[in-house]
Order: sequence, then structure tokens, then C-alpha cells
Amino acid sequence: MGKKKKVQKQKGSGNVQGKNINISGNVAGGDIIQNDQDRSPFTDIYKLVDKRPKDSSVDSDEIKELLKKIEKEANKGKKVNQPKLERWLVFLAQMADDIFQVTIATLANPTAGFAKAVQLISKKAKEKALPS
Repeated sequence: MGKKKKVQKQKGSGNVQGKNINISGNVAGGDIIQNDQDRSPFTDIYKLVDKRPKDSSVDSDEIKELLKKIEKEANKGKKVNQPKLERWLVFLAQMADDIFQVTIATLANPTAGFAKAVQLISKKAKEKALPS
């Protein structure tokens, strides 16, 4: 087996022919190997779950497992199983309303990249979970 090449990671900005550039993400040898746009829209939601105060009635791991199911289903785009996703979102609202609100906002946000069907399902789940 060959030796593994050690990759040095760095962040920063530089000056190229009088123009300022900023590079975010991990950089190796001038090539971007990861940037913030490659991460899942759910990344910040998982971090919020970790920051929640300890509550004996709701386990953080249980919330994360439900979020993983929601994320996986939402990523199916047009092939999304509407009843399943809607049911899981309503259940999330019952478990952790704060996480539900952020999840709904993420799914309904057109810039997050989810299919229009997923956006509509999230809005419908919000209406079910939070009747006016």
C-alpha cells in the first residue's frame, strides 16, 4: 500500500492581482475540498438539538433520530412520501416545538434546495401542528 498524503488545511484570504478574495471551508493546495455550501441544511438543526437544555421528557438522541428520518425523506424530492414526512414533522412538533419551528423554516426555504413538494408538505404540517 502506498503512503497516505497528508493534507494541510487552512483558512484565510489573499490578494490576487489587486483583488481581495476570501476562501471559506477547508483548503488544500489551493483547491477547495469542502465549503459551507456542501453541508446539509440540517447541520445547524442538529447543533441546536445539542444546545437544548436537558429535559427528562425528551431525549436529544430521540430527536436526532427523528430528524435523520425527516432529512432522508425530504431529500427524496418529488418522490417524497407525503403522509410519512407530514406525520414525522407533526410528531417532532409534539416532542420539541423549538426544533420543529427551525426544521419547518429550513424545509420551506426555497434556497435550502428542497423540492417544492417538500416545501408544501412542511407548510401543511405546520398548519396541522399549530392550528390557529
